[in-house]
Amino acid sequence: MRIAAATHRAVVALVAAATLACGTSTDGSTSPTAPTAPTGLDRASVVDALDYWRSAVGIRYELISENVEPRLLVRPGTDGLAPQGGGRGLIDGVYVEDNRARSGLVVFEPGGGQYCRLSAAWCHYLYRHEIGHALGFLGHSDVGLMRGTPDELTDRERRMITSLYSLPHGARVQPDGRWSVPMTGASGLLTDVQAARDIIDWNMNAQGGSSYRELGVIVRWELPVRVYLQ
Repeated sequence: MRIAAATHRAVVALVAAATLACGTSTDGSTSPTAPTAPTGLDRASVVDALDYWRSAVGIRYELISENVEPRLLVRPGTDGLAPQGGGRGLIDGVYVEDNRARSGLVVFEPGGGQYCRLSAAWCHYLYRHEIGHALGFLGHSDVGLMRGTPDELTDRERRMITSLYSLPHGARVQPDGRWSVPMTGASGLLTDVQAARDIIDWNMNAQGGSSYRELGVIVRWELPVRVYLQ
């Protein structure tokens, strides 16, 4: 996950204030009531983020009890995280015949790290943002939830992901909105040209997870997305 430099500076400043308020006295001594750091996955926050994407853009999901593909795996950890922590998410496997998502991974710092110590809005942002990457927002938008703030999708982001999930698997999209599926011959037109161009930039040609998929072809899940919480 990336955040703008100015936003990151604000986060760092707020983290310092939050740390002071949550267990360190002004003379540097540690408060006896300092909270212990969570060690597992905040399942409620993950489900809340999944519910947000379902209500905002209609991406349905189901929780599964076995780690069997196709599936989106969500687990706690700190591996691969940026210096500011938080989380990371991506689609890391596809079915080669049509570029349909086969596996995805979201790693959250236990308890959401500094983001969830700052405020509810920052915590919502973290979980929704990383889930968004794993649902097909492989790039970062210019502004909005999939950039750095706020914790809600912009209208432009909604239109992009809604248009993406309206397309058949294996579709290639042109800047004028025309799309086609080379293997089947299916074709059509997205009337929302901006959404088509955003699909190209933020999904088809985005570099996130590019080694696992065919570039220039859309990547999305079959609905409902099967989600395994570890």
